Amino acid sequence: MYLLIFFYSYRKIIWGCIQVISVIIPVYNVEKHVTRTLNSLANQTDNNFELVIVNDGSIDSTLQVITEYIAQNKLHNVKIINQENAGVSVARNTGIEASTGEYVYFLDGDDYVEIKLIETLNNVIKDEHPDLVFWKWRKVTEQGELINDYHSILPYDNTLMMNGEETLKKLVLDKSIRMISAISGLYNRKQLNDHNIRYTPCCVNGEDQEFAFKALSVADKVVSLQDVYSYYVQRKGSLTNNYNIKKFDFADALKRAGYFMLGKNPNLKEVAMTLLKGEMIDNYFYNLSSCLQSAKSIYIRKLLKDIEIQYPGTTKEMKELMRTWKREKQSKNRLVDAYLIAPELFHALLIIRNMKSKVKSVVGI
Repeated sequence: MYLLIFFYSYRKIIWGCIQVISVIIPVYNVEKHVTRTLNSLANQTDNNFELVIVNDGSIDSTLQVITEYIAQNKLHNVKIINQENAGVSVARNTGIEASTGEYVYFLDGDDYVEIKLIETLNNVIKDEHPDLVFWKWRKVTEQGELINDYHSILPYDNTLMMNGEETLKKLVLDKSIRMISAISGLYNRKQLNDHNIRYTPCCVNGEDQEFAFKALSVADKVVSLQDVYSYYVQRKGSLTNNYNIKKFDFADALKRAGYFMLGKNPNLKEVAMTLLKGEMIDNYFYNLSSCLQSAKSIYIRKLLKDIEIQYPGTTKEMKELMRTWKREKQSKNRLVDAYLIAPELFHALLIIRNMKSKVKSVVGI
């Protein structure tokens, strides 16, 4: 892979040491959005961080916007890496290899953060020396309007400390913690290297969860912050809003995470098996629903055919998994039952549920 690295050597020494945090930003065709991302970093109350920008083969003016911004001396200690287009996962991995900080944080080129994020993280690192830190985040529109609040539901007012095993159990089994996204987690770089934890190339859905699950599997100290520090911008044309079969990458991502856990910590067997069964079914249904809603003229048989072309054997595997899940849980689930009887029945049930949801939102029930 062709790499070209520019170093902007405005390195500042703060507290008598090199920056502890490396912020890694993969960028691809975000010329209209990256300035807001950079502004959120330039305005930090603590500028003790290294910035690693990986230009993943952008064909618009993204690189020009970034270099002109940095030339104005608004950001310091910046590395810009140009590579051929290889996808966000490879770009993040490139950033890990190029970073020098003790910790790495991933921020996408169209998202942004609160101005006190770096200050808060540096204080946590100095006081606690954690393996992983995560915090609350919000999903917003391109105009900054709130779509969803992804808050951790925890009975604590301030910082909460756990180990990785406890965090995974709260996350997967108890559902008392919301999922850690790429933009809401800080990772110890040495630990990532020691356990060979990297993003899986070409995986475009579930890659963030896989990475976080693996990192938590080997974490001794995890700190949860109870404030919102990151904003995920959902753009029109994003994977979430489109009919895209690559959404079903999630299945292999969950498998990799589950088997990684089983190999690292026997105490995580229940968590791993939940990922490999219940979570697999939940995510499968979620992505079926998402694709069907995104392309209203597509019927489920066409969708299943498209999935089978991209992921041979998936439909059969999921049906077998549902039957196993039903036997083990000895409980009924309308969506599972409907899908096993006929996918068309499952689709009809989804339509009815969506109609009821719209009625409730209109009448305020």
